[in-house]
Amino acid sequence: MPRMAALNIIGNHGKQRFPLCLSTRNGLGHRCNNRQMSIWCKNGYESQTNYFTPSCNESLGLGIQYGKVNEGIKRCFTTFAGSSLRSGMIFLHDDKYCEVTSNRQVKQGRGSASLQVEYVELPSRKPMTINLPIGAKVDKIDLEKQGALVQYFDEDARELVVSDENFEEKRISASTIGEGAKLLEAGDEIQLFYHDDTIVKVSLPNTITSRLKKK
Repeated sequence: MPRMAALNIIGNHGKQRFPLCLSTRNGLGHRCNNRQMSIWCKNGYESQTNYFTPSCNESLGLGIQYGKVNEGIKRCFTTFAGSSLRSGMIFLHDDKYCEVTSNRQVKQGRGSASLQVEYVELPSRKPMTINLPIGAKVDKIDLEKQGALVQYFDEDARELVVSDENFEEKRISASTIGEGAKLLEAGDEIQLFYHDDTIVKVSLPNTITSRLKKK
């Protein structure tokens, strides 16, 4: 997703209020309904929750729409100080999802101080390190968690097949899950972490993680 940012829309409609998220590209919006309402633009990031009735389904101008809740999902990112990154946080680097493992300030000789961020590149699960200038900003990602049940592992495609909370079939690359992919059995419950419609991270049952630690 290209780097964009949100401007606030302030609004209210009727007595029964529900949160909603909107986004636009180049000023022309489309409905995305994610408990937060935003207009995307090019230069910064702000967001604000706004509420509308579930019966609303009309255009507000500039191509922006609002409508029924839970018709779609659009997760946004926030610009975040690199010095505030903590273990477990997810951020974007070179258009890849990264999970922080450590963050510390370092200084070599008379040179200026910098931030040394150690992280796991989630698509490949490779440990990486990056040095950022003090005061650098990063795109912090807020993920949505959903439960899913394991169906089977597709050996040919190297994918785990699961059913999500809406009983829809999802396929997850084995590389996203790691060594635990083959240890999962039909009926096991796992947690999927989404950004937009992308499965960024998978949380395995405690029994599986314990077995992996013993290896």
